[in-house]
Amino acid sequence: MNRIVLGEATTRDDVDDAAREGGWFLMNIVPATERSPAQRIFMAPDRQHYIFVVDDPRLGPPYAVVQGADAARWEDDVRARLVPRQAEGPPERDPAEALLAALAAAGERP
Repeated sequence: MNRIVLGEATTRDDVDDAAREGGWFLMNIVPATERSPAQRIFMAPDRQHYIFVVDDPRLGPPYAVVQGADAARWEDDVRARLVPRQAEGPPERDPAEALLAALAAAGERP
């Protein structure tokens, strides 16, 4: 069982959208208590796997855990739907830096 860390900015709406798109069935909502974190429990469409989405601010961003015989397959599904992708390539330059570089290349001063 692996913990799949979701993005800091992952919202309940994001999870709801992923569940709807993935065909996950909402089985239970467990409210947070002093002893346990808030959880939403979904059943995968194959009805053999469960996806627990856990929101425990003490541990950081929300995370998901998948239970079932072929958990890896559903972990991949959760990652594809909820884990933010890193931008490909170098980070974008600040527009002001790009303008200053273009002016310098043209021999002009700002």
